[in-house]
This record gives sequence, C-alpha cells and structure tokens, in this order.
Amino acid sequence: VLFCSTALASSLSNNTNGCPLPSDLSIIKPLDNIPSSLAAYSGIWVGSTSTQMGVVIVFEKIEKTFGLTKIYTLVSWNNRYLNEGWSKQLAYYDPDSKSVWLDVATIPLPKFQIELNPPSGDSMDGKYSGTYRGNLHFSKKQ
Repeated sequence: VLFCSTALASSLSNNTNGCPLPSDLSIIKPLDNIPSSLAAYSGIWVGSTSTQMGVVIVFEKIEKTFGLTKIYTLVSWNNRYLNEGWSKQLAYYDPDSKSVWLDVATIPLPKFQIELNPPSGDSMDGKYSGTYRGNLHFSKKQ
C-alpha cells in the first residue's frame, strides 16, 4: 500500500499540470487476482488533452470481489471551463479491448466520457467525448 502523504502530494502538485490532488491520497497495490493488463493502470497518471488542458487520473484501488471488478479512480482537471478540483469516479474495464472508461460529471457542463487505451510502459493514450472531444496523453508518475 502506498500512502501519499501531504509532503508527497505537495511535491506531486508541482508536477501535475496544475491539477490539484487531495493531501491524503492513497494507492493500494492490486492483488494477484487482478489481471496484469488491468493492474498496469494502477498509480498516478499525469497528462493533458489535445488542447493542452491538464488532467490527472489516479487509479487508487482495483479489486475483484465475487467476480465483480471495481476500479476506484480520482480525476483532476485544470481548466477554466470545468470545475477545478478533483472528484472520485468508478471506472469500468473491458477485458476484450483491455481499455478502461469512466463517466466524469462536471458542473455546469454535462458529463463526458474518458476512454483509456492499455498502458504501454509508463505511457498511456486515450480520448474524451461529450460536449467537447479530443485526445489524451499520460505519463505515469507513481
């Protein structure tokens, strides 16, 4: 289990494209019953949209209980059109494509969807759609 202390959260905030993170951030390492293709998402991913809007997705916990996979994420944006801050979201895994997607609710804008391609080492790409559409690129930080 990795617990991100206030000091670590502060040091990460200098390298998160201006996206805020909570001071008590924690990441729980996936157990052995999680496929490696899904466990590869675990951690802190810092990136930006095709329009250079900063975004951070933290895969805090990935668990499989009674055949049901739950993916707990934290999403943080840095953009004047979206709420600056972070929110907790459940994500979904497609075992066929090995991609992950999540619905992000923002106020005052309607929710939009993020779809992430399987990570390749410390790099991950994806796209977002809804009112606005574009591409995403991430680097793994933790």
